[in-house]
Amino acid sequence: MNTLEDIIKKRKSTIIFQDKPIAESDLKLIFEAARWAPSSFNRQPWRFIVGNKNENQDTYNKLLDILFDGNKVWAIRAPVLILSIAETYMKDRGQENRFAFHDTGMATANLYIQAVSMGLSVHIMGGYDKDKARKVFQIPEYFEPAAMIALGYLGNIDELNEQQKLRKLGDSTRNPFESIVFKESWKLEN
Repeated sequence: MNTLEDIIKKRKSTIIFQDKPIAESDLKLIFEAARWAPSSFNRQPWRFIVGNKNENQDTYNKLLDILFDGNKVWAIRAPVLILSIAETYMKDRGQENRFAFHDTGMATANLYIQAVSMGLSVHIMGGYDKDKARKVFQIPEYFEPAAMIALGYLGNIDELNEQQKLRKLGDSTRNPFESIVFKESWKLEN
């Protein structure tokens, strides 16, 4: 049985996807995990626009179109593309929601962990045209596009070109524990 730590460490931002659809029931489970993320004041400021290649090709194509070319070249293989959006202003309180992106990130992390636990691969991207996304999807004034997400089953590395293979075969490293966790005060690195 996989522990949560195993699932988190198994996570990789793949650029290799199979041309295999994701069942609608599986997508519902993934978004249900996102729905239950914690949020400041329980605002739940996250929204998701989903393009499933086999279910709503038009939305999928619009999402693909807002990606920058460097992401578009491999993301086209993913059967599902998602745009996460954060509600950045609380109209009922008349103030900015300073935690909107943090909370939307929490929902996206839940989505990610649920997907990986189901044998799916996920790649989160910032490389897309946010202004175009706002226009194409008619995103209201108090909402901000956050991240694009490619979702699918892990594909075969032989489908990649040489440059892409080198990118994916490199080690995934992490900063040392001591450089991110401080017990008393901030430690400056030399």
